[in-house]
Amino acid sequence: MISSPRTRDRTQRRTARRVSRSEFNGVRRDVRTLRSLLISFVGEDREGAYRPMFVREILTASTERPTRRFRSAAAFLAEISSL
Repeated sequence: MISSPRTRDRTQRRTARRVSRSEFNGVRRDVRTLRSLLISFVGEDREGAYRPMFVREILTASTERPTRRFRSAAAFLAEISSL
């Protein structure tokens, strides 16, 4: 059975989408892993355990309401540089 060029094109496009999605999912998984690794380095002390003070600060900050609302990147950077 010989397939028409139109059928081959559709099949190739479907295959390309599947590869793209799997690659995207792989990149997404890698980003999650790197984010987790970065957070673990920031929050760990030399022995490798999370510093209790760091954990308390993060948990407290996550429950508080935001004190400022930044409307632009410049306003955010100006606030950070003033600290």
